[in-house]
Amino acid sequence: MEIKSIQPLISQMFLTKVGLFCSERLSIDIVHLNQAIDLLLPTFDLEEAEIEYDKKFGEGSWKIVMKKKGKLVKRLAESKLFYDTLENKSFSKRVSIKAKSLTETIQEILQRFFHKTSSKIAVMQMDIYNLFVFLVSYSQVQRMQVRAEYFKNLEQKDNRSIKLDRNKPGIH
Repeated sequence: MEIKSIQPLISQMFLTKVGLFCSERLSIDIVHLNQAIDLLLPTFDLEEAEIEYDKKFGEGSWKIVMKKKGKLVKRLAESKLFYDTLENKSFSKRVSIKAKSLTETIQEILQRFFHKTSSKIAVMQMDIYNLFVFLVSYSQVQRMQVRAEYFKNLEQKDNRSIKLDRNKPGIH
């Protein structure tokens, strides 16, 4: 299979998603990885990609990974639906079981549904990672470099810094 050329705008969007994927530390990196894959897939002839993928990973592997990707997309969309409706997205303050107002009760229910749906998403999904690597290896983006500004600056979030002190682990 020949190396596929990628339009400049798609390349920039892809590199942005890869930067977010690489710098994400809140276990939502799979969202950015999936979006990066979605940006690359339309540039390929899917029948040709299926043949090449099956040669590399075994007969029927393409259909299996695409089915898993479809399930992943469904779970990510379901989880995002509940996440977007939450008022407190920091999860630093858990809503009590004995909520006092209707708003707090609704937020508690939404938070429970979010935790329930997001817990069904496996953090490590080797088939999805393999698909990503396969698509990158047959596209022009393999020779591109992710610019520093595409990486999320973790130290500037809420004016916190990450300290690498063995006695005091975590964010301070």
